[in-house]
Amino acid sequence: MLVEDPEDTIKTMCQFRERTLDLKSFKSAYEEIKQRVTPIHEKHAHTHFYSLSIYKLIVPSESASRGTYRLSSTGRELCECLDKSDMNRFRQILSTVILNNPRKGQLYKDFLSFVNEQKKRTRKEIYARFKELPGRTLIAWSKATGLIEADRDFVWGLPLKEKEFLTLEQFREKLVNAYKDISKSEMLGIEKIFIEIGELRQKFCIDRSWSFKEFDEYLRRLLDSPFGEKIRLYGAPSSVFDESENFMYHERLYIYIRMKV
Repeated sequence: MLVEDPEDTIKTMCQFRERTLDLKSFKSAYEEIKQRVTPIHEKHAHTHFYSLSIYKLIVPSESASRGTYRLSSTGRELCECLDKSDMNRFRQILSTVILNNPRKGQLYKDFLSFVNEQKKRTRKEIYARFKELPGRTLIAWSKATGLIEADRDFVWGLPLKEKEFLTLEQFREKLVNAYKDISKSEMLGIEKIFIEIGELRQKFCIDRSWSFKEFDEYLRRLLDSPFGEKIRLYGAPSSVFDESENFMYHERLYIYIRMKV
């Protein structure tokens, strides 16, 4: 899956902040961004569209036909960063999303580990280890996140942002604040009753450069504390579990959370 222009792919996505998108509309917008005289192949467009879906920057629209998507809250924030030219925040968001992705996260971690084993790696070494097309994609997206730098021949790692460590009480306070932010509905005066744990987890981890695993461990500790009485977890039909990022607690899977705050 070759996507060597993550910035342009995300800029194309940002054209749809106020409306839904599908493969056809994305393809047309991408061709405009790239100033293409001739159309790109549909498979090429699908690769970019699929990447945005894999990283959950776009998600299926609940109110439109199958194959129709909308920007996720994370996707919208990336667009806001581009509007403000806030590239530090842009890279922080994108690196957290990529490294914690259930499908691709481990591949990126393996790639970064390989790169950081030496001061510099040649592109030839990377292509030999990961194959050329995946290697080119790994380099492009990792560079966009600020995790590596690269020139024509070499690739090298960059220092990671220092993590913020919290006490359980600090975690509780910041979790409640994140929950309140997400629960505010776009409709004035109406709040969401149930919040997706995956959305809450991602927002929290982006702000602190945490892994999803670290978040889940803290949340389990909080559930086992006296404050856990104010938290309710909910499951969903099996079809939802296939598409959502779930949370395991006492050998059961959950999708939604509600906090009495």
